[in-house]
Amino acid sequence: MKSAIVILALLSNSFLFSQKIEIVDSIHGNKLPYALVIDSEIAFYTDEDGVFDIGSIKSDTISIKFLGYKEKKIARTNLKKGVVMMTPEKIILKEVVIHNQEKPFIIGYSKKKPKNFNSWPLSIGNEILVNLLPKENLKDSEIILLKIKLEKNRFQKGQNNNIIATYRINFYNDNLGILHSSIPDEVNINTKDEIIIKIPENTVFFQKTGIWIGLEFLRINDMDNNELNTIHPQLTEVISDGFKAKTYFKFHLDPNKEMFDLNEILKQSGAGDINRNLNISLIVRK
Repeated sequence: MKSAIVILALLSNSFLFSQKIEIVDSIHGNKLPYALVIDSEIAFYTDEDGVFDIGSIKSDTISIKFLGYKEKKIARTNLKKGVVMMTPEKIILKEVVIHNQEKPFIIGYSKKKPKNFNSWPLSIGNEILVNLLPKENLKDSEIILLKIKLEKNRFQKGQNNNIIATYRINFYNDNLGILHSSIPDEVNINTKDEIIIKIPENTVFFQKTGIWIGLEFLRINDMDNNELNTIHPQLTEVISDGFKAKTYFKFHLDPNKEMFDLNEILKQSGAGDINRNLNISLIVRK
């Protein structure tokens, strides 16, 4: 009898340590891909189905984060149900004046590539953010499309041309509260030099107090190749006639690190007092 109890206990522990946990929306039950799981020692993303293995957890309590949802702290022992439900946050939108809609037009940086374009290495779990403050004529305009320029992969030229990076685009208000987060998408970093996303109608507006746009790097298909653990968003020194910009860097997989000003780091590295920002262009509509 004692032997049977010991075997059952071992089987129970083995199940707990290898169990798959799924992160879902509490209202509709939708899977939440690439949710952020944080414990005392590590942080990591779930997979594209919002699933992770409980064996990856080292501490007794973890935190789970997903943009647009309330952070959830949960004891390891409560994970045995196999599903964690996340509660959406209420997004309070500032009042926006809607004018008679005009024909959409492009703002941003030059399509040509002048000598002063450069790039910044973005590792998995990090996000490059640009804070945009619109000029007077663009306040309250609706953003309907976004383009972010990339440098093509420079390390594997002539070798594997099927290197796929998964990313997510996040839009925040002036207080870094989430406005919209895109469905994770993929880009071939050997063959593509830009990311393009269409934004759902009446979702993101150029608020008078500014908005933030972030490119978050989630994973790459060749995870074992250390030379391919970065993508390279393009930077520019060109000044846009549509907005003022300032670019920052955020570490999602290391919550103890604070977001930093990209140009301050460049200045400290000897790059001089030059203002570089994420090379983006927007299609907007008044």
